[in-house]
Amino acid sequence: MYLDESRAGPDTTVSELETLVRTGRSSARPRLTRWPRTLPARVARRAVQPPVLGLLNAVAPIEAEGGERLEEIEAPALFVANHTSHLDTPAVLRALPRHWRGRVAVAAAADYFFSKPLVGGAVALVFNAFPFSRRASIRPTLEHCARLVESGWSILLFPEGTRSTTGRMGRFKSGVGLIAMELGVPVVPVYVDGLAEVLPKHAKIPRRRRVRVRIGRPVRLPKGMPYEAAAARIEDELRATGGEP
Repeated sequence: MYLDESRAGPDTTVSELETLVRTGRSSARPRLTRWPRTLPARVARRAVQPPVLGLLNAVAPIEAEGGERLEEIEAPALFVANHTSHLDTPAVLRALPRHWRGRVAVAAAADYFFSKPLVGGAVALVFNAFPFSRRASIRPTLEHCARLVESGWSILLFPEGTRSTTGRMGRFKSGVGLIAMELGVPVVPVYVDGLAEVLPKHAKIPRRRRVRVRIGRPVRLPKGMPYEAAAARIEDELRATGGEP
């Protein structure tokens, strides 16, 4: 039986664990598949992704800054970005140099994008997205991230966990500190400015507006840094990249 780690903790007794097992309710395992990174999927992505990114650029022309900073590091890396719109992912990918863009896996909300098989399949194919659990099944998701990094794939993560309704950054989930420290790769802050006006949360039709994507200086976190401190450091770096207080 698979029990999600959120259902048991350091204070769980053997008796309570026996009760969990006797109930017969196995936790749902996240479906973390490999097919989006197979050769046929990568070939298909090279064909379908450019028109999608081109369409975005027609609606929201992208001004990318700081791409030269990626020359300071080697792949893989953990890209962290602020989140104001469903267009954030294609905007960040559009701003990345092509050789980086082709080796990025996108962490997408499992309970939103992957609740419908067709939508989940589409974002997995076009953006190489994988289901990222925001509330449970953290360990399988972290293990999947580790396998991606070991295979040379960088990861794009939105640490706020949901889209901002104000256009300003919200507080980061502490899990980004755990992920960054456990993966041990450079963290690259990417600030997206303008998409809150193009397609804000709850909007259906985008409005044309120029968008700026700033790639910040890569950050290497010191070994042994507490997860909470790592999350705070990453948040500060992203705010500084976007010029937010």
